[in-house]
Amino acid sequence: MDFKFEQQLDDIDIRIGIVTVQNINISNYPDDLDQALETEISRVKPGLDPQRETFRQACREMLRNGSYKPTGRAKPSSEYLLREAAKDNFPKINAIVDINNLISLRYMVPISLWDPDRAPSSEILFRLGNEGESFEFNTAGQHIDLKDLVTGFAVTADRQQPMINPVKDALATKTTDETKNVGAAVYYPINAGNTEHLQKLLDDFAGWLGKAGDQAKTSTAIV
Repeated sequence: MDFKFEQQLDDIDIRIGIVTVQNINISNYPDDLDQALETEISRVKPGLDPQRETFRQACREMLRNGSYKPTGRAKPSSEYLLREAAKDNFPKINAIVDINNLISLRYMVPISLWDPDRAPSSEILFRLGNEGESFEFNTAGQHIDLKDLVTGFAVTADRQQPMINPVKDALATKTTDETKNVGAAVYYPINAGNTEHLQKLLDDFAGWLGKAGDQAKTSTAIV
């Protein structure tokens, strides 16, 4: 599966880190994942340390573009996980989602997941959403307005279909229990970190995803 990633976000304090995985087994739950996730939950539950707090704030700021205000339900998805970690029953879903949540909590960055086999194209363009662009993100039929929000679009010959962003992911391309291949996008505030730290994050992410499949093939990229 050949992917192509581009971005039109040069004026924004953001880098997009990519992890792709082929031949994953969503039912193959790594033996040490539960303990690793519990460790991260216990670290953030009493409050964030200075490094994670810096990234939390920076992730909000990187989404503050044009008319988009990252507050309330428009906050980065990593802040939803932070809220859930403060409770006593953090959601456990499956290997892919739980690994995503582990990395998001560990580095305090928002992450998107999608199933490339459900996407109309393997060419992905990251840009700000335009007026009138939106997508459905849950089975209740709710939509998210994408105007001025950093969004990943699947590019075909005749359209750009929005799929993912740091707040919600489109229902149409979400991973399912039948998912065999996975794409992940990490939204990283580069002014609060550096390329070496982002690559370390991506390698950590890829390493965990690689455990969910005896023949899983992972790759990383920075857009």
